[in-house]
Amino acid sequence: MAGGEITKAARNWLGNALDAAKRSQVMLMDRDDILNQFVVTNLPLPEGVLPGAMPSGGTTGAPF
Repeated sequence: MAGGEITKAARNWLGNALDAAKRSQVMLMDRDDILNQFVVTNLPLPEGVLPGAMPSGGTTGAPF
């Protein structure tokens, strides 16, 4: 899983780095894939996920 985009080049590199048996057991999910899972399962998006959204504390920056 990635919090950002997994580029096509990165997907290809990972696919080539793994043998066929391991490759069939790996699912690559980037940010859009993860967000789409929320939409498909009809779950509310987590707070601060949308661009420009501010965390409930009202501050910007690292989420920790």
